[in-house]
Amino acid sequence: MPTWRQQILAKIIGFCDARASRSFTWQEFTDELLGVLQALRPNNNIVPDTLRRVLQVLRDQGLLTFVKNKGLHTSRGLEHLEHEMEAIYGVYAPRST
Repeated sequence: MPTWRQQILAKIIGFCDARASRSFTWQEFTDELLGVLQALRPNNNIVPDTLRRVLQVLRDQGLLTFVKNKGLHTSRGLEHLEHEMEAIYGVYAPRST
């Protein structure tokens, strides 16, 4: 089973891909994906707290930046998002899994 960090990072990448944006707020992310994350770990009663902690770890690892006064997270150090691949290569190039 993937770790929480791996699962949350995968959800962040998918969320950013779907929005065609590397930036998101806590509220946007949790509004859309909190239920999905809770379903991944049904025995975890503190998913929002765990999510905050994992976002901090990802920030410390250089995979996210956080602009405190705007409440904005931005993915960094990740491979290109699908919409960026299209812009770079001029064709739809789905991420290999």
